[in-house]
Amino acid sequence: MLHSDTLTTAGRKPELAAALGATADIYGRVRRLIPEAEWAVYAPLIVEIERLKEERNAVILAHNYQTPQIFHGVADITGDSLALAKRAAETEADVIVLCGVHFMAETA
Repeated sequence: MLHSDTLTTAGRKPELAAALGATADIYGRVRRLIPEAEWAVYAPLIVEIERLKEERNAVILAHNYQTPQIFHGVADITGDSLALAKRAAETEADVIVLCGVHFMAETA
């Protein structure tokens, strides 16, 4: 649940209020990890990423070491390097976005 200060600020910005509403379930899963003030920055980005995923028939794969806003916010498939590689081979998506970690950059 978001505090009244965040909701008051969102009330003055309709797009932010809509984004906070659309991502409320996700924030419920990460609220112990991400402060409300930061979530107000991430929520509109998550909404836009979700829109683009649908528009482009994209899937986002995220390594277990990704940040909470990526891992819980936008990832469709999560796991370690091997699991992500296997799942990527099975997807019907037109676009695959891999949110990996540094050591994966040379092999992904």
